[in-house]
Amino acid sequence: MITCFIADRFSSKKQLLRLTSFTLKKFKIDAKAAVKGDDGLKNIIRIVLFPLLLVGCNSPETMEEVFHDEMKDNKDIDEYKVVEKVEEDNIIIFTSHTEDDVYNNHHPKLAHFTKSDDKWLWKRTNVCPLDEWSGNLDGESHLWCGTLTEPRHEKVIVGDAETKMIELDDGVKKVWYHFGKNINVDIRVILTDGTQEWLKKAEN
Repeated sequence: MITCFIADRFSSKKQLLRLTSFTLKKFKIDAKAAVKGDDGLKNIIRIVLFPLLLVGCNSPETMEEVFHDEMKDNKDIDEYKVVEKVEEDNIIIFTSHTEDDVYNNHHPKLAHFTKSDDKWLWKRTNVCPLDEWSGNLDGESHLWCGTLTEPRHEKVIVGDAETKMIELDDGVKKVWYHFGKNINVDIRVILTDGTQEWLKKAEN
């Protein structure tokens, strides 16, 4: 897209010339020749535009692209799989495998993203432990999550709010998560028969 290159960021022809000289250095092109004549500035833009598009426009533009780029750059991760993308909450649920990390390999993970200046940022990650809970208290909104493993587990309540629930591929496990501002909360599992089990009790 043309918007990948914003020409008005360069206040003078000299600035564009310096940028062109740097960009085309490997190609042995004389940048000064590009500015000769009445259309010199246009020539610079044409010459600079193409390599900038190759570099700038190939940068990640979506939440999922940022996720895949980060995961592929992480040399500790042997393999990973996206389970679900929840766009309304900027959440990606995934599994991953890392050598010698037996505990975390068995648990789904949750990546939370934010958007700033039209760029997606991976803000935080939670491990969602099996039949337990975890909390990421970074930021104003805390992020709670866990994974249910039995069909009799119907839903999870954090405080007074029902959590979001994502079913995994096996048709049994369900990842739950919840955003909230209160640290001291109850976390309860509601069973299909109407009874409940406590994952976490609030401190009095």
